[in-house]
Amino acid sequence: MLNYLIHKSFLGLVLMSANEKGFCWVEIGNSKDKLLSNFEKRFKNEKFRKVIKTDNKYFLTLTAYLEGIGSWEVLPFDLRSTDFKIKAWRYMQTIPAGQTQFYSQVAKAIGKPKAYRAVARACATNPILLVIPCHRVIPKLAGIGNFSARIENKQKLLEKEGYFIKN
Repeated sequence: MLNYLIHKSFLGLVLMSANEKGFCWVEIGNSKDKLLSNFEKRFKNEKFRKVIKTDNKYFLTLTAYLEGIGSWEVLPFDLRSTDFKIKAWRYMQTIPAGQTQFYSQVAKAIGKPKAYRAVARACATNPILLVIPCHRVIPKLAGIGNFSARIENKQKLLEKEGYFIKN
């Protein structure tokens, strides 16, 4: 059973879903209907139910962070993916709020120093934004890189965490 919640935040609407093991899906958007449609397509073979944030300790923690009344915490997740992506995602969870690392630094840290493009791909395919803080991973050359939930949201998240982008 997947529980889900749609929460209004400074990023827009955030649909979050978790089972008893941890987060399975987090998506940021502007349309409740579009978020629900994407969620239903992604989990078409699953049963799910809408809950309120206090029904789920994971949702309570993430919504508190989004509301600015809680700090960022490492939260559990339940994803099926390649070993490489899982390892990269778990490592990204260790990057403290307010700090960033280059794709190449993440690749080196997980023992695959030449796999920086694969790290970028892991960020791009991250199904649980915020829980896996891929917004803290940036390109070495310039800028803050891309973000599946709009570059403006990546910038907002980094600024919220105390990392100020130099133009």
